[in-house]
Amino acid sequence: MSAGPSLSSAPCDSPGRETSLLLKKIRSGKMETAEKTARTPGSGAIQLGEILSQFSAAFFDETNCRTWILRQLHPHGAKCPSCGAELQGKSEKSFWENRRIHCSRCKNWFTALSKTAFSSVHMPFSKMMLVGLMFALGQPVRLIATMAESNRNTVRGWRRRFLCSGDSR
Repeated sequence: MSAGPSLSSAPCDSPGRETSLLLKKIRSGKMETAEKTARTPGSGAIQLGEILSQFSAAFFDETNCRTWILRQLHPHGAKCPSCGAELQGKSEKSFWENRRIHCSRCKNWFTALSKTAFSSVHMPFSKMMLVGLMFALGQPVRLIATMAESNRNTVRGWRRRFLCSGDSR
């Protein structure tokens, strides 16, 4: 049974979808968020070398993973993903803890993962880190599913979601 194509040659599976910045960055050794907003070079990038340089058993601590992932996704600080209002005080603290926040400006509810490739993904940050690392290393779906204690179809969905822009949610 085939585990599917490797990431280095895996195109998105639907016509008209462009390869996301994430896939391009993984191919060049850097992982990029799949947000649709324009970013300046170097901002919001998750670099494989950074993960590997900090890698140890303690790296997969849930708090360490949450902090690291959220800081990579939001290098310019805690802001409302709908209106861009900067968060302060209790709202900012809740943002970095990935709790639900109500924006006082636009009245929307959100978390730090809203409007990112991880939006509506319900898994621990340590598992996100493990899955992302294994995708970046080009590991087969079967192995990733085993390591993440998930089924292969779920892992294939994560790969499409994290690596292809324009996915419907």
